Amino acid sequence: MKQILTAMNNPKINEQLQKEKNIKVIGKDIPYKEGILEILEKNKYINYIFISENLEGEINFLELLKKIKNINNKIKLIIILNKKNNILENKIKKININNIYYKNKINKKILIKIINNNFKINKKNKILKIKKEKINLLNKKINNKIIKKEKIKKIILITGGNNVGKTTISLILAYYLSQKNFKTAIIDNNFKNSKLTNTIKVNRKTENKEIKKNKINNKLFLFYNIEKNKINNFTNEIKKEYDYIIIENNINNKEIIKIADYIFFIIKPEIKNIKEIYFKYINNFYKKKEKIFIIANYFEKNKISLKIISKIFKEKIIKIKNNLIYKKIRNNFNKNKKILNNKKLKKEYKPILMKIKK
Repeated sequence: MKQILTAMNNPKINEQLQKEKNIKVIGKDIPYKEGILEILEKNKYINYIFISENLEGEINFLELLKKIKNINNKIKLIIILNKKNNILENKIKKININNIYYKNKINKKILIKIINNNFKINKKNKILKIKKEKINLLNKKINNKIIKKEKIKKIILITGGNNVGKTTISLILAYYLSQKNFKTAIIDNNFKNSKLTNTIKVNRKTENKEIKKNKINNKLFLFYNIEKNKINNFTNEIKKEYDYIIIENNINNKEIIKIADYIFFIIKPEIKNIKEIYFKYINNFYKKKEKIFIIANYFEKNKISLKIISKIFKEKIIKIKNNLIYKKIRNNFNKNKKILNNKKLKKEYKPILMKIKK
């Protein structure tokens, strides 16, 4: 609903406008200049004022227009002149008023058309403004996602007892992260001999103690030949370059536990393994409990059920079935990369990936 004030010396048009549904006409047609200012002091929410140059009053016509603008700059002023007057028109335009019409061409239909045309323009501007705001919001979200991705930089510790599948799980997890376009590093924690380098078929024969780097794919790299007491410093050095760093480690190295953001604890669902691991788990990992996730590997029907393991550790357990796929990957990771695209295998690792992406 548009609020209109008329000061045209034309009461008939004022009466005709009052009958329109979408227009609210404020009072009667005002016959003098000062009357407009009096009404504006009481009502500042008027949208349009139709003003004739023939209005009576002591105030100068141009001064009147300026005062209206000072009271409310958003009001649309429609000026009605007796006839064409270039000098007066230029003066009116200088105070940013461009809606100028002539008395002999004004009637109810034209006035309504003026109002509706202005309304459509305002509506279009609002729609454009909303669209711009939506685009800006979308760009902001995209930028925030990019910033978040830049800030990921997580260290993942894969740990547990002997022969529980740490190597295979580390490689599969690292491979899936690299496929998601995250730059990933695996750090080999064994200085002399390691299942990691054996699985990838890396020749470790070297006379010096230089740290070695092996490219697995464009986003995945293996680092080895690192002395145990230097792993923490080395990890912090490469953290700037890599989104995820995976370290395969045994339970006893408490220093690596301190720098890890996520700890995946691999267990065999066997009584001996659970008893042995349980006390080390409680002693070494208690402070990082909220970032620990337990994975039950080598899961078979004759092993301990997940419910019992969950009760022992008081946590939800991630289940992984160790089958022929794992054996093929362990025998030669490089030759069996196609196996990693197996749907069942991807489904098993989805809960792990979801944990570390939070």
